[in-house]
Amino acid sequence: MQFKLLSAVVLGALVTLPAAVSGNARVACGDGGEVITNTTFTANNKEFRVVTKACPGFVERRSLEKRVTSNNLLKRQYSICSYEATVVCEDLGAEPLLSGCEDLYDALVDYGSEEFYAPSDTLTTFTTSEDCIFAFANPSAYYYDVCYATVGELGLAVADDCFEYGGGVGEIASPDWYVEVYN
Repeated sequence: MQFKLLSAVVLGALVTLPAAVSGNARVACGDGGEVITNTTFTANNKEFRVVTKACPGFVERRSLEKRVTSNNLLKRQYSICSYEATVVCEDLGAEPLLSGCEDLYDALVDYGSEEFYAPSDTLTTFTTSEDCIFAFANPSAYYYDVCYATVGELGLAVADDCFEYGGGVGEIASPDWYVEVYN
């Protein structure tokens, strides 16, 4: 009887946690996260917004999954300028407008190998007038310098494959980071 009760409690706790990789990065990120940066830039006569927000939901999930050990609490920084990813289409709400995603792709690829900083447990969103959003999620204990072009390329691949579904996720082999596309 105690085993069944313990199993039910553990299963219930896991079901109520936000998903780390698949699902909705906005939900997984959680509410109440501090905005770390909020900037805009112009490319091809269009304005784009970049917002990096702390994600209390990522921290909570990692601590409950016991992924935090003394080894990965050390501040480690990596560069992400290439990837091998699988595209997973999911209904994340309204369909992103493919033309807006193409504009976002063009703007990010123009930055090429220039990098932005993605602290641990953050969500960085790239938006055009809200018709397409590329979200770089870092639910890990690692710090990343990420090439803008990488987010643009993976974002457009997801948008192109998944715009009819309401968005999707570009997942890498390990769940250390992912790119989500939605409207």
